[in-house]
Amino acid sequence: MKARPVLCRMRESFIARITIAMMAAMILLAVFFTWYMIRFQRNGYKENMSRLGRTVVSMLAQNVQLAVFAEDEDGCIMPVESLFSENEVLEVHIFTVNGDILYKKQRTKDGYPLIRKRPEQLSAVFQELHGRDFLQEESEDFFLFWAPVRLTEIGMSTDPFLVDEGGDPLASELIGYVGVALSKTEFNRSLGRMYFAIGFAFFFFLSAGLVSLFLVVRKMSEPLNSLLLRVRERAGEGGGRDDLSLLTATYGGMLNDLENAFREINAMKEELEEKVSLRTRELFDANRELHEGKIQLETALDELRLAQDQLLQQEKMAAIGQLVAGIAHEMNNGVNFISGAVPSLKRCLAELQRQPDQSGRPADSGADDPYDLVNGLTANIEQGAQRLTRIINDLKLFSRKENETLIELDIHPVLDSSLALVDGGNHGRVEIIRRYGEISPLRCLPGRLSQVFVNIGTNALQSMEGRGTLTVTTRQDDTNVYISFRDTGSGIDAAVLPRIFEPFYTTKEIGKGTGLGLGISYAIVRQHGGDIRVETEKGSGTVFEVILPRKPEDVRPA
Repeated sequence: MKARPVLCRMRESFIARITIAMMAAMILLAVFFTWYMIRFQRNGYKENMSRLGRTVVSMLAQNVQLAVFAEDEDGCIMPVESLFSENEVLEVHIFTVNGDILYKKQRTKDGYPLIRKRPEQLSAVFQELHGRDFLQEESEDFFLFWAPVRLTEIGMSTDPFLVDEGGDPLASELIGYVGVALSKTEFNRSLGRMYFAIGFAFFFFLSAGLVSLFLVVRKMSEPLNSLLLRVRERAGEGGGRDDLSLLTATYGGMLNDLENAFREINAMKEELEEKVSLRTRELFDANRELHEGKIQLETALDELRLAQDQLLQQEKMAAIGQLVAGIAHEMNNGVNFISGAVPSLKRCLAELQRQPDQSGRPADSGADDPYDLVNGLTANIEQGAQRLTRIINDLKLFSRKENETLIELDIHPVLDSSLALVDGGNHGRVEIIRRYGEISPLRCLPGRLSQVFVNIGTNALQSMEGRGTLTVTTRQDDTNVYISFRDTGSGIDAAVLPRIFEPFYTTKEIGKGTGLGLGISYAIVRQHGGDIRVETEKGSGTVFEVILPRKPEDVRPA
């Protein structure tokens, strides 16, 4: 009476079904594993028995080859007796090559022969042994092993009886057969012990596995049992339906609730979309206002840029004021040349007016020739005027805005012509090395860049004082072109380096430079949107690297 309710509860319980299914799977897996282990162990035992039989029969065939060759029955006794020291050996038969029994022995003298094959069966066995070294048979109570007896290493004997008429040794010649029957008693005992051990392990591990599975499933199913208990309490059911039906009904109700919830969500979604649409219109209006504000800001930014350009122009004019101060000093020097020459020129002219028309002066006069003096003074005036002209032209070049047109060309010819001008007064004393790379055509103002190259090259030659090497290298990357001038001169002092691009700043002696060359060069390179980098070390030379942009939009002529 009590078993039925238990079975009913098991049929209703989802956990019980899972537990039974997992136990059945575990039992099937254990049975399969046990069957596999028994088969594996049995094959291993049979393999060991086969190796033992092969060893025994091969050793016997080796030991009796001379006795079989001589058909000496007494020679077979000792090898056979040594085999019977093994308990597994039940019977031994030795046959001649013709199939006649040369010698046989049984463990029990009154026993029935184990090797009792008919002549045709023996003939088939012997025929099969012609191409093999080993043959095995199995019966219910014993294993039977066969091996051929072959005469080997006879050629080492000096007995003329063992040599044929031609004098060749009879090596590896089939001379007979041996058969050995081994008992299966120990084999069966080993199998019995193996069956017992595997069976014991099977029942032990199966029992442990089932108990462990039951405990694990019970532990893991506690949350599900609690859930089912709460569901039953909510549904007001004490039993009658199985767990799956109860869960299906419960989750069916939950799905209905979810559908209702989704309908409410859709209604809220539509309401939210209306609110979002309204908010979007408001954002659109705000965005339009922001766009209008952006336009106003861009206009203000353009005005600021214009003001910035004006400020830059003012700064440039301030720089020109600084230039004018320097120019005043240089122009004063030039004017001094002219002013100092004018009084002397007047005196010479007056003296020329007092002298007669004859050319030449009195023979005894020690005074200088006035014409030579006039020529010297005139040269001074010309030199001062040229110096003033060059300074004024440099000032104009530095300060004015250019509207020249950019030209796309190969920079190397411009560089070569500039170096030719630099090398004109060098007379080969400084070696100029050109290392040009592959350079794409560059948009530039070639006349301006030529002035930059001449200024930098001239400064390099002057720093080397007539001896050394000037190496000019060109290269490019994705954005810029690089022209470097490396000299082996005296280098630039670190204290002087920050001021080398200032107008009228120079470390040269008076009369050898105005200090405008590098300043003008830097202004020209900046007009092209580029830059000049300087690397120097006192006493080790200087590298001036001119960097020019490759892209046309990066070129900004002044």
